[in-house]
Amino acid sequence: TKQHSTIDSSSDTQAIAHGSGAAGSTVGVRQGVPVLLLQASVNSLPLPDNSYDVVLDTFSLCVFDQPEAALSEMVRVLKPGGRLMLLEHSRSDNPLLGAYQVCARHANTKPVSRLM
Repeated sequence: TKQHSTIDSSSDTQAIAHGSGAAGSTVGVRQGVPVLLLQASVNSLPLPDNSYDVVLDTFSLCVFDQPEAALSEMVRVLKPGGRLMLLEHSRSDNPLLGAYQVCARHANTKPVSRLM
């Protein structure tokens, strides 16, 4: 069965999304697909290996303490052939991520501006 999951480390965000609901509960349905909100660290995702078709991260890699660990976890939960989609607002100061961003621009990728 299909399911959308969103992960946030902030309990404040959890409280806003859930109202009075418990963490880990379904917070709604989008186009007939349940949406699950989890509170967790991106460095240790509470999700099984090879379980998601797409992982989307928006404007977050620049604020993670360990961006390499975060990327590793994102890749771990992707199914073979899955898509890791990163949306960033600037080039990272982290040498590894900065190099990835430069390479991704020239690889077989489509910037968001071309998708819209």
